[in-house]
Amino acid sequence: REMHDFTPDCVLVVLADSSKFRQRSSLLLCPLSRIHTVITDDGIEDRAASMLEAADIRLIVAETAASDRKKRAEE
Repeated sequence: REMHDFTPDCVLVVLADSSKFRQRSSLLLCPLSRIHTVITDDGIEDRAASMLEAADIRLIVAETAASDRKKRAEE
């Protein structure tokens, strides 16, 4: 299904784990131009992050517990 019911002042925020950026799908929920912000985890690949930023989409990356444990182990 496509998302149609946007008002002009609607701000769309997408919350998706980083694995979603490694998968291809034929399903289109909405064009990138409709998305204001993406929130994801720190597993997002640089290529995907660059694509979002090039589309003027605000990217918020949350640190995961796994990456926090890895950092502490490296110290």
